[in-house]
Amino acid sequence: MNIDLVLAVHPLPLESSRCWRLGMIATELMTNAARRAFPGRRGEIRVELFRAGRLAKCVVADNGSAPAQARPGRGFRIVEELTASLDGWFERKLGPAESSSILTFPYHRPSEESPRRNSQAPESAGNKENGARTPDLDRTSELPWR
Repeated sequence: MNIDLVLAVHPLPLESSRCWRLGMIATELMTNAARRAFPGRRGEIRVELFRAGRLAKCVVADNGSAPAQARPGRGFRIVEELTASLDGWFERKLGPAESSSILTFPYHRPSEESPRRNSQAPESAGNKENGARTPDLDRTSELPWR
């Protein structure tokens, strides 16, 4: 089986604690697409990362077909927990000819003055960095993914 991986990313500075979470989410979504979307045939997985105003979006899409009986497993629960730790939200669109997973989260440019922390796992997935809560954003104002 041959899968083409297409990356369409723009520079997006992130603090290390947010970066590793985003990396784990993207890896899980790409792994799921590679394992399930292309039963014995060629396909393409596209990963897009971009900023949309005060939001960042990561889209993992494929041109494969979702299994008819697709049920969320442990990986999906991990994605949900990591998404919550980014104060973000996650949507999946499964279809017979293409599927996409869209992670949207508030974007905070890292401060040049803040000390760099090691990539440490949070005490629990629901903890917010530095104890600060991010205000809810009006989700209706977000740009649609391309």
